Amino acid sequence: PPVAELRAANEALMSAKQAEAQTYAPQIYKNTSKLYESAMTSWKAENEKFILNRDFTKARAFAIQATRKGAEAQKIATEKAHNIRKNTGSVLFELDSLKRNFERIYYPLPLSKSVRDNYKQSLFLMTEARLARERGDLPLAETKLEKARYLMVGSSKNAQKMLGDYFNSL
Repeated sequence: PPVAELRAANEALMSAKQAEAQTYAPQIYKNTSKLYESAMTSWKAENEKFILNRDFTKARAFAIQATRKGAEAQKIATEKAHNIRKNTGSVLFELDSLKRNFERIYYPLPLSKSVRDNYKQSLFLMTEARLARERGDLPLAETKLEKARYLMVGSSKNAQKMLGDYFNSL
């Protein structure tokens, strides 16, 4: 019986799960799970046969494939998580810079309600993203930061346009 191969496949699947491959490499993780299930099903089917008629070749092959795919899923998930953590850190730094600039130049001005609301909403989203990032919920942090960036950049552009229009009319 391919006990060692099945154990290795199970460990690879668990390692991929711990690396959150179901989030960062869902298709490969799904394939790994299917291969592991196929190995277990094949092993069970062979165990039901008479001992001299058993052939664990399929179960062994599925287990080996599951081990390889699990390692690949873990590697991809780890790299993606690292990249997202790095990118969210960069975006937070960029948005903090935009925030300081906005507060220094535009905030004292009589801005429209929509510009102020969008700016405040972007600050709220930044806080949520920061908290999600600290909790390790990187996909949520990334989504929140995309929205925050959109609102912050839009607010800055609208405030800049308003200020430009004022000086042009002056």
